[in-house]
Amino acid sequence: MKQPGKPLPPDLPQALAECGEVTEDIRALIDEGEDIEGIRFCGVTFPALAAKGVSFRGCAFDKCRFEQEDTAIVQFDFLDCAFSGCDFAATRFDGGAFQRASFARCRAVGAYFSEATLRNVTFDDCQMAYANFGLAKLTNVWMEACDLSHASFGYGQFANVRWDACRLIAAELFGTRLRGMDLRSCEIEGIVLGDRAELEGAIVTQMQACALASLLGVVVI
Repeated sequence: MKQPGKPLPPDLPQALAECGEVTEDIRALIDEGEDIEGIRFCGVTFPALAAKGVSFRGCAFDKCRFEQEDTAIVQFDFLDCAFSGCDFAATRFDGGAFQRASFARCRAVGAYFSEATLRNVTFDDCQMAYANFGLAKLTNVWMEACDLSHASFGYGQFANVRWDACRLIAAELFGTRLRGMDLRSCEIEGIVLGDRAELEGAIVTQMQACALASLLGVVVI
């Protein structure tokens, strides 16, 4: 059986228009739910937005910030987009979609990806403690050197999801099957599971197995 490969990278245009602020034209596109394509946003602060169904296609975001107020950013679609050094703290992407997207050195503490769809997505060296991926669908998603402490993946649907050297301390994984997942390079102390069946088939070290013994109903003396 052929093993699934790495997530496909974003297919960005060779030339991107530079943008240093949310112009009236871009705000109009967002308000009207139109696609935004082929732009490199540099140091842009996106205000809290109420629009739904807006798609960013073939865009790069460098050191951008997504503000969050009472109005949530929801159902935004990102196709072939790259994020570097961006701040998504507490930003809501509930029900949104990320396809062929990459995140590098981003801060997404407390961000909401609940019920979102992520396909061919990579997270590299991102701060994602308390992020919420509940009920999300993750396909070909790799996370490397990310802090996912206290993050929630409850009832997520996983297909070729990989965690390398990630902090999963006290992460919530109830209702999520971990079969085939290699957790040996990760910190998994205090993870929360619904039942022992969710751990079946996961790959762990001997030391990790001892730490997980209590979840399996085993008493180690």
